[in-house]
Amino acid sequence: MKKRLTFTILLVALLMLMPVQVGAACKHTYGKWTTDKAATYFATGKKSRECNKCGHVQTSTIPKKALVGTRKEIVTRIQVFLKATREYNLKKMDFCFSAAPKIWLPEPLRPIIKELNREYFSYKLINVKITGKAKAEVQAIVYYPDCYWPFTYALTEYMNYVYAHPKAKSSAYMSVLAKSIQKQLRYYEIAKEKKTITFKLIKSGKYWKIAKAGIQIENLTMANYASAYDDFFAGY
Repeated sequence: MKKRLTFTILLVALLMLMPVQVGAACKHTYGKWTTDKAATYFATGKKSRECNKCGHVQTSTIPKKALVGTRKEIVTRIQVFLKATREYNLKKMDFCFSAAPKIWLPEPLRPIIKELNREYFSYKLINVKITGKAKAEVQAIVYYPDCYWPFTYALTEYMNYVYAHPKAKSSAYMSVLAKSIQKQLRYYEIAKEKKTITFKLIKSGKYWKIAKAGIQIENLTMANYASAYDDFFAGY
């Protein structure tokens, strides 16, 4: 009995010292890559493939498409415009259009918009495509300050002053409007407007230019002043 017990204890001890083989590591044999998310000119993609033996999934990043040639020229024009918008640089903004738009604010209001855009304006390019022989489109997600209501209330004060002082100089009217806007902005919590904008471009001579400035472009450059102005004076 003693001998059998001693033998059992030795056997258990030996078994404990032996390495336990959980399972041999799989020598993966992967199938073909599958694109899970296609790469664009502005974002990387993702691909994956699966082991035919154990089902292990391997993933990899797909690099962005190379932005060269004509597409690079097109995208550069929009980047110049959006960066100029953030600084409210009218000269650079004008150059980005096939015909200079007459949408820019009067001089006394420009420093206000410049300050707002510097703080709140940002963008992300998401697509570029050539749509014709001399036509193209660039899509961008743009974030800009939404000051629709401060502008609307300021325009009300502005018109009250105009009615009360019909013979005042235009510079006095603009000064009142600028001061009214600044006052309203102090009381208003500014939100960010988010818009997906499609910029339509044409080849104008040597350069790609934005075809025209519609209401969306007007608003993103001027913190929604264009809509506030149009809606306010629609009743007059």
